[in-house]
Amino acid sequence: YSPDGTTIAVGLDNSTSLWSRGGPSDVRLLWACDGAHFQTLTGHTNWVYAVAYSPDGQTLATGSDDKTVRLWRLSDGVLLHLAPQPERVWSLAYSPDGTTIAVGLDNSTSLWSRGGPSDVRLLWACDGAHFQT
Repeated sequence: YSPDGTTIAVGLDNSTSLWSRGGPSDVRLLWACDGAHFQTLTGHTNWVYAVAYSPDGQTLATGSDDKTVRLWRLSDGVLLHLAPQPERVWSLAYSPDGTTIAVGLDNSTSLWSRGGPSDVRLLWACDGAHFQT
């Protein structure tokens, strides 16, 4: 759910939702309080397994079997950043202040620093290696 509780983002496949005629890589913003469909965020090339709203509700992070994390501006659906990953993405979580994104992969975890809407840098990988930003 969005931080204000008015919308929900769901990663879809071809059989999950009646809202979609899209493929397995569609991410749809499904509901307003009145049940209206907002927009479809397309770009992933495989199943979308993870979605996370930024704490301010302005950005949506999506993670996929295509080994990418994508950041989307929700006001207009623009792709802000594409972060390739070494493995498929299973989970995403923002820190409470929105400056860090935790990414759960097949066999590892990483933390990414978000300096701005399109400024995303790797901070830490599961082996404990720290990367300078």
